[in-house]
Amino acid sequence: MVLRMRDMLYENPLDHFLSLLIDLLIFLVKSVYYALETIVLTLTPYQFRKLKPNLSFELEFY
Repeated sequence: MVLRMRDMLYENPLDHFLSLLIDLLIFLVKSVYYALETIVLTLTPYQFRKLKPNLSFELEFY
């Protein structure tokens, strides 16, 4: 079976356009999130950056 270009295209051009818009929206949301995360981490002092403390040094095995 040979794949032709017309087989790979969407039958409805609106579907193709909507999937492009959804992809761009996801990209926009992720890029804004990562930019804000970078700004917050830049402005936050180093000792407050960890989300959960590392308690491995407090554990004692008897």
